[in-house]
Amino acid sequence: MKLKLRLDKQSIQEFLITHVEKLVLAVFVVVSLLILYRAMGASGYEKKPSELVSSAQNAEAHVEKDRTEELKRDVKLRVEDYPAVARRSRIPVEEKYYAHARPWDQPIGKKDVRRGSAPLLAIRSLEAHGDRGTLALQRADVAGAGTRAVGRRWVLLTGVVPVREQYVAYRNTFAGSAYYNQATDSPEWLYFVVERAEAPPGQPIEDAEFQTFDVQKLRSVIQEINDFVIQQDIYPEWASIARLALPLPSRLDKPWGDLAYPLVLTGPRYEDVRRNPAKYKGQRVVWHCEGGNQEQNRARVVYARRPFGAARDAAPEYFAVDYPSVDAAKTLVQQSAVEAVVVGSDTITLRDEAARTTQRVEVPLLKFDPKLSGKPVETTPEDPLDPLGGLGVAGNVGGGGEGVAGGGYVRRPTHNYPQEESGAATSDGRQLPELALFRFIDLNVKAGYAYRYRVKLVLRNPNYNRPEHQLLDPKEAKQQLIESPTTEPTSTVVIPQDVHLLALEVNPPRGTADSSAKVAVVKWIEESGLEAHKDFPTWRGAMLNFPEAMFPPTGPIKTQTPRPTRPTTKPATEGGARPPRRTATPDENESEYAVGTQPEAVIQQVKVNYSTGALTLDMRGAEKLPFGRSSVVEAGDVLVLDSVGRLQVYCDIDGKPEFERRAEELKRTTEAGGPTVTTPGHTTGEGGLDF
Repeated sequence: MKLKLRLDKQSIQEFLITHVEKLVLAVFVVVSLLILYRAMGASGYEKKPSELVSSAQNAEAHVEKDRTEELKRDVKLRVEDYPAVARRSRIPVEEKYYAHARPWDQPIGKKDVRRGSAPLLAIRSLEAHGDRGTLALQRADVAGAGTRAVGRRWVLLTGVVPVREQYVAYRNTFAGSAYYNQATDSPEWLYFVVERAEAPPGQPIEDAEFQTFDVQKLRSVIQEINDFVIQQDIYPEWASIARLALPLPSRLDKPWGDLAYPLVLTGPRYEDVRRNPAKYKGQRVVWHCEGGNQEQNRARVVYARRPFGAARDAAPEYFAVDYPSVDAAKTLVQQSAVEAVVVGSDTITLRDEAARTTQRVEVPLLKFDPKLSGKPVETTPEDPLDPLGGLGVAGNVGGGGEGVAGGGYVRRPTHNYPQEESGAATSDGRQLPELALFRFIDLNVKAGYAYRYRVKLVLRNPNYNRPEHQLLDPKEAKQQLIESPTTEPTSTVVIPQDVHLLALEVNPPRGTADSSAKVAVVKWIEESGLEAHKDFPTWRGAMLNFPEAMFPPTGPIKTQTPRPTRPTTKPATEGGARPPRRTATPDENESEYAVGTQPEAVIQQVKVNYSTGALTLDMRGAEKLPFGRSSVVEAGDVLVLDSVGRLQVYCDIDGKPEFERRAEELKRTTEAGGPTVTTPGHTTGEGGLDF
């Protein structure tokens, strides 16, 4: 039988299905034989397992071995100081070393290099405060007295001038001009213009028009201020611009206080720092003080100060200042103000020698930074454009200060011009002040009137008298002066009335007798600045116009010139140990003005007219309360129609203690030989100026 091979698709499928296991087995056998053949011809491994374990252990030991000394001996290592590299990377890059000589974006046409108008900035933070008080007049019209006490009403205006920003604005405007001159293209303040709105009692201030103080009126105000004893300013002299900050007349009734200086200039108040020193850490402050006491062999001074408007028996406040050296502390121990940085608080020990007691108190701690002292403002001796020249308005105590006898506009030296937006240090390392003080005192105000103010600054025009082809606006070549924008009106201030009433007691009707009352008239005396007071009876329908009487009742009173009492202090030491107690004694060679003592003045006796123009309408109260045999009575009220037609109710609960306080104070000051106005906020035997 002949075998016939078929290769069609069906035959191949049947063959694979029938013999697939035989084919797989054949392939496996062939591969196994091949592996066996290759294994029989392979050579053996050179090392035994034990030798491999030993080699692994040697390698591990080699990796863990410290080869530092060996590397130092064989290789010279260089360790990179990466923190130093990081610090170098933060050094600002000066663009001028990389700038191209010609700009890439060259203008198509010719650049206009003509001069634009000078940008002017207005006064900021303008505030007005109205009051009245007692000032020390220099005119000696009383035998034996160099000054006398007089009363004045006033409105005090304060604000700040953005000095540094104004310099930068000038530079940005004029530096791109081909006619730029750094020495002359700087702001030069000449004087200021005050606008005032005045409204009598009962009329709205919003309807009043603003009237401008002309130059002659401004000169008269400055001349009147110069008639008073000038008080030392607590704000740094270098940050005040002549002609823009009128001096403070020496006030005798109470300190000028914080109202004389904007908060943006003086920094946080003492009271705020004392309550939370950590909150104000690192902030600059300017605080007034009466005198200091240097801690023994330490660069620390403890200063005493009186709070604004404090009573005569108010305790002084203290703060400590750390200076760079013991000599610096010794030099600055006596000054009227301290400018420093808040660093925290510390504990000092106060000793009262009279009571032989000690007390530990926590006080604010400051650190003196010499960099805070700026470059003093320079003034020119004469200037034909200065209408206030020759007045010397920026004097110190008892006279004019340096550089203010003649003109008074500011002209900064060339090297003080700011080079950066933040202001540059001068050649001696001191900064151009960011802000300067503005202050004006309006002494021509009336009792009961309301006032609002606006102010603008007058500067020299840097484009004056220049060729017209240099200016964008040729008209500016004919303008000698330019004015800053006018400020927004201040808030309304009302001057206190000269007369007010106090209800002392109310007598209820008894039998046929009608009700009656006793009231006190308190009247401010303009001649002396004191408040005279006297009690009078009154009835329903009675006019409160009472006869004249002399005040002070005992005659003229000559004020004393007390020397400030220095604080006896010593710091708290660690571990509870206390250094030996010591008492500061005044230096016999010290100047009286160095510690800010009050000027001597005389309070004249004057005849006071106690007419008020008011009418007593009714009274009630003072009836016994239904508490059995108790003598307690209800409060008494007096209803009065005042001189301008307003109804006023006065209560004896408020009026009687106030009158008794005034009577006791008058008695105490008369016996002491000097009135309350002599040493505001001080106990007998103490003194010193508060600001």
